[in-house]
Amino acid sequence: MAEKKNPLGPIGELAAGNVKRLREHHRLSYAELSRRLIELGRPIAPLGLSRIESGERRIDADDLVALAITLHVSPLAIILPTESSKLTPDGESYDQREIWEWGQGVDSLEHDRGDPTAQLAFLRESNPLLYATITAQQAEGKVNQNPIAVGRVAAKRQRAQRREAITTAVESLEHGDG
Repeated sequence: MAEKKNPLGPIGELAAGNVKRLREHHRLSYAELSRRLIELGRPIAPLGLSRIESGERRIDADDLVALAITLHVSPLAIILPTESSKLTPDGESYDQREIWEWGQGVDSLEHDRGDPTAQLAFLRESNPLLYATITAQQAEGKVNQNPIAVGRVAAKRQRAQRREAITTAVESLEHGDG
């Protein structure tokens, strides 16, 4: 077989593995996952799902959203690594926290922390809801005037809330409440 012109990069390979891991975690056959995707209006045949997992078929943006909904995760859980990784074949490696903050639109990978204009532009274009909240609070004089600092505080608060919810859920499962 001829070599692919543009083979999967590290994120494509990661996504393929994550789809398989999540499908198996939910104990879904290819046929059942395919049926659920059809119900969402994004049909992918069982063979297509098998090819996604083996890296023979790419996941496009519409597939990503439908798979994430069906597998009960954020699209980021399918495409972002949970360890330090390269995001492109020849790119640099980033720490997982940097990757997730970038993916959530909280901070740029370009490390332009010394340029508030670039930081603000990144936040405005990458996370318009957070940007609107921050600028509204700034206009009311309720927050620090550095939007990136405010974004990081908001992200830290969200992480703490998620950790607390996860801890509560795990404790509930351990005690047979769930």
